[in-house]
Amino acid sequence: MINFTWVAPKGMRILTSISLLMLAACSTTPSSSLALTFPFQVLGNEPGWSVRLNYDLAADVVLDTGSTRFNTTFTPTHHSTNDWVAQAKQGDDQLVLRIRAGYCNDTMSDTVYAYQAELVINDKVLQGCGRAAFDL
Repeated sequence: MINFTWVAPKGMRILTSISLLMLAACSTTPSSSLALTFPFQVLGNEPGWSVRLNYDLAADVVLDTGSTRFNTTFTPTHHSTNDWVAQAKQGDDQLVLRIRAGYCNDTMSDTVYAYQAELVINDKVLQGCGRAAFDL
């Protein structure tokens, strides 16, 4: 909370208070419940990777900063108010995608996302962020 004192004409002080309340009402804080909007994209760095989930959960997967690309379909295995988990197979590889409600900061682009993401390929864990694909 920020406190400040400003001496202004009577009417001006009321307008300032109303303006601050209106600005606070415009906040875009994500809710604590998980409601994914498809298409949905998760992405991460080091190495660069991304998964774009379509409406039918068919996915375009890009790994190793673009050197590995494939399509697969995820099957949801868990869904709660804060967590969504799905699995897929690609050849001999088992993929698990977990999306959690909560802010995520991509430090390379200095972008804040509304979701945290994790892609596990066999034993390799990739951390990243996510949001509705049309927001990108």
